[in-house]
Amino acid sequence: MASKRSKVLEKLDQLNESIERLEEDLFERSNNLEPNESQSVTKKLEIMRQIYQLHQQYPAWPYNSATLKQLFLLILLPAIVGLLTLLLKQLFNNWLGVHFGFNLGS
Repeated sequence: MASKRSKVLEKLDQLNESIERLEEDLFERSNNLEPNESQSVTKKLEIMRQIYQLHQQYPAWPYNSATLKQLFLLILLPAIVGLLTLLLKQLFNNWLGVHFGFNLGS
């Protein structure tokens, strides 16, 4: 998804440059344009801007399922191991009467 986003952003940059060039061209030739040509260029600009705005809302957070899996494992694995350790200690204490840990008091 990240590579697709970078391709979309690259195309958006190109589209933005085209819009700017067309606006400059329209401005420079504004006195010499025929009404039909002016309307045509203006309509083209409008369409280009709409396309730009539509695709500019592309998702900003690219994710990769493998990366997310690693992240969750790094976060959750220590917690799971800790909970399993407590659970096993409790099971052994209750069922077998075996106590883990040290009794430093009398």
